[in-house]
Formats: sequence, C-alpha cells, structure tokens
Amino acid sequence: MSIAGLVAPEFRSRPQSESSFARDLCEGLSAKPKRAPCKYFYDREGSELFTRITALPEYYPTRTELGLLTQHAGEIASLIGAHAAVIEFGAGSLEKATLLLGALKNIAAYVPVDIS
Repeated sequence: MSIAGLVAPEFRSRPQSESSFARDLCEGLSAKPKRAPCKYFYDREGSELFTRITALPEYYPTRTELGLLTQHAGEIASLIGAHAAVIEFGAGSLEKATLLLGALKNIAAYVPVDIS
C-alpha cells in the first residue's frame, strides 16, 4: 500500500482558503523531490542557525568571500566611486558589508535587504 493510501481523504486535497505559506508548503511537499522554500527558514532562530553554519570549517563560501573582501575592498570601493547608493541583497549579519563600507568614501546610502 502506498503512503497516499494511508492519508485520510480530507487531507489529500488542498484547503479552499489557504495562506501563501500553506500553498507554498503544499506545492513543495507534493513535488519530487520534496522541497520547502528557503524564505521560511529565516526567522530569528533560523537566522542564528545559519550564522553558526557559516562558521563551520566545511562551509567555505563566507570565509572565501571575507578573504576576497579583505584583500580587495579598496579596489572594489574605487570602482563603486563616490556618492553611490549600495544595495546589498542577503545582508545577513553585515559582516561582509562592514569591510566594503569601511573602504567606501562619501557613500550616499547603504540599504541592506535581508529575508529575516
């Protein structure tokens, strides 16, 4: 017997009135392979967990990005130039942005955008 056969009929179809969360979750759990949109992972606890994950030796992207910014922040800042508005998507803890912002002179605005 399949698992679908074990699910009560009233739970097999989607509710008539549903939130975007319910719709996203139903779609994701009906997909193969199953998935859940990452936008639902980043509440306070999820954001803190991700920050801890980025400190793990196995998680190299953050460490690599920090190394590149440490070495090249001045060069990047000169390409951005003065009076620029810097918009950062996925700003997180601002650790990486701090390196770049420290190298920028006469910045017009900094706008961090993050899912949490």
